[in-house]
Amino acid sequence: SLLAVARAGSETEEEAKAKIDGFNQAYATKDEASRVTAVESLAPVLHPSATRVLVGLLTKDVEGVRIAAANGLGRVADDVAIQGLSGALAANKKMPEVQKAILSALGATDSEKALPALHKMFEEFKDEVAVAAINAAGKIASPNSADALLDALHKGEMERTKADMSGGGGGVEKDRDIEAVFDPAKNALSNCTGGSEVTYKGWKDWLKKNLSK
Repeated sequence: SLLAVARAGSETEEEAKAKIDGFNQAYATKDEASRVTAVESLAPVLHPSATRVLVGLLTKDVEGVRIAAANGLGRVADDVAIQGLSGALAANKKMPEVQKAILSALGATDSEKALPALHKMFEEFKDEVAVAAINAAGKIASPNSADALLDALHKGEMERTKADMSGGGGGVEKDRDIEAVFDPAKNALSNCTGGSEVTYKGWKDWLKKNLSK
């Protein structure tokens, strides 16, 4: 993105090294809140070496530190940040709050390079994580998300239909509420395409007419 280009190389090597040294000193504590503060202070340092430090923190230390690193990388928004965020999703499978922070950060990059990781997470078993991925794609608002969002919408609508037919008892598959993705997918489709349909069939027909040209 233009934002990432504008931010790239904002710190000299010497400036970045000095700030990383300061971070290392502040981070060397058993106090979690102090480590989080240290990460937050490093996040504005716009240099690849600082970005790589933040990427490393996505998969080590406690949840709060990982979330702070993710938030910082979302503001950096360069290729190193996007690749690091995307690559850390699987390692945080047992930490859904961290995954949600990573997905939100990917959305904040406003880059289509984040889309493959986001689209993959539409299928995440934890519906709260799937919804976070869908919302992030909606924030980037690229028409290239339309097919993946349409698929998520279809699955959500099928579960909603099952729930209606069974008097409200459907919509759950092995503890996953697939129906939960329906409204977020519909809203994200509107953001990505400018359409305003309300059903899977309506969206499918609209996309075929308007995006296949």
